[in-house]
Amino acid sequence: MTTTPTHALTVWGTNQLFAFSGLDGPTDFDRGLVAQSRADGLQFRLPGPAAVSFGKVTKALFGSDWAQLETDLGTVRFAFIDTHHLLIEGPARFSFQHSERVEVAHLQSGDRLLIAPVGTLNDGLLTHDLNAEIAARQVWAKNAPVAESPLASKAIQQMKSMVYAPQGQFRHRFTTPDRWPHREAWLWDSAFHAIGYRHLDPALARHALAAVFDTQLPNGQVGISFAPHSTRTHRSQPPILAWAVREVQAVVPDDAWLAELVPGLRRYLRWFEQHRAMGTVFGWVEDDGALGSVCDESGMDNSPRFAGASVVKAVDLSCYMAQEYQAMAELDPNGGWAAKAARLETEMEQFWDAELGFYCDIDPATDRSTGVQAVTGFLPLILGQLSRTRAQSLIDALQDPARFGSALPIPSIARNQKGYSKDMWQGPVWVNMNWMIARGFARCGATDVAEDLRARTLDAMTRWHGETGSIFEYYDDDNATSPPALPRKGRNDPEVNPERPTIHQVIHDYGWSATLALDWIQRGAV
Repeated sequence: MTTTPTHALTVWGTNQLFAFSGLDGPTDFDRGLVAQSRADGLQFRLPGPAAVSFGKVTKALFGSDWAQLETDLGTVRFAFIDTHHLLIEGPARFSFQHSERVEVAHLQSGDRLLIAPVGTLNDGLLTHDLNAEIAARQVWAKNAPVAESPLASKAIQQMKSMVYAPQGQFRHRFTTPDRWPHREAWLWDSAFHAIGYRHLDPALARHALAAVFDTQLPNGQVGISFAPHSTRTHRSQPPILAWAVREVQAVVPDDAWLAELVPGLRRYLRWFEQHRAMGTVFGWVEDDGALGSVCDESGMDNSPRFAGASVVKAVDLSCYMAQEYQAMAELDPNGGWAAKAARLETEMEQFWDAELGFYCDIDPATDRSTGVQAVTGFLPLILGQLSRTRAQSLIDALQDPARFGSALPIPSIARNQKGYSKDMWQGPVWVNMNWMIARGFARCGATDVAEDLRARTLDAMTRWHGETGSIFEYYDDDNATSPPALPRKGRNDPEVNPERPTIHQVIHDYGWSATLALDWIQRGAV
């Protein structure tokens, strides 16, 4: 380890994800190997469950698919040869965790250990050139046009691991928030991913968005998530695809790609108009009964915004739709989108709660403000139309310690709001919200506020990456508790059950947190 590879990582923690990338060859969604780090080895999650122990790591250089480690048992090196095979060299010991359910096979000879899903093990790869494989896995990061820093390098390595090759219904490479436990592609995640990939690989950014439309239903709906052989269609997710297409197109224009996507964009926005319009604005509704709540389609799974609600006129959905109309006015100039944007921007006035000086959802039963102050109340900023007075009211809310003026802004719910906690959307900070809102403040002329929000978010991400090695799904608004110690949907399960994914652990190596941080870093500004 005398030469440090470009964008190599050095902070070995627990629960970091390792997998073969669709950037290097075919992937297998169902049976490709996926592992997570632990202090003394790797824990296989897919097809799982199994583990490799190689001693406590004392020094590390690694990426998302290779490593050169010093441990208390000696030197260990490994690399993914393909989607099924992991080759390890050094004092490594393989173990099954549940002998009645053997899904991972292994072959060992001397100091070499080859691991693959049962039925895919190729014995000949045990003597493969490990040096060549490690070098090959380093190429994409080496070519990334980004200055090295611990956070940028982590984002780049993570972004490589998030990519699948075309498979099943996907004609394009597609991306996932994390290779485990989410695994699938998701609507608004894919859009946020493209924002980061456009700086590293514009063709990949275009693929990430085109792949979403590979799954589009004939009625125009884009489901909440999609795998190579299935799509979950009981609901959709926040509509930000036209905006993301415009943002990618602005970096490296590709008119042929745009022409292919515009018809699908028209149909998908029409679906929202037909199914989520509530009078002159838009709202979240209950699904078909599969989950029985309005929160999942919003992406804000457990937000107090939805306590007891079956329908809500939503400030966030209305903002997203207005933003989509603004984007479509540029992508499809003759579609009447500018007029739709103008009308909806005007209608945003009804969400203003004059008593609170903030934007809130509306209860359709009473047509009055719900009074719940959530991070979504800042989203009208993204439309770039707010008066200086309104923008200042939002700045006041952001700086008020009783509401959103936390050590790390912006908490997902006001700190004095009923239902505030340290659980997911009940208080913690989400990078995608900070990214959008910082952009909104900049659009409305408050560039100092925008830059402060960007800097404080990146500082916190850098700090916790330095301590844990990961980029997380969400962060403590007090910036005091390490993200892995935060609860998720009611509790915290630090010991993940190898039999199944858990929803009770903050997700490590999380997609849009990495891609949007990379966007901020690469542009050097909001």
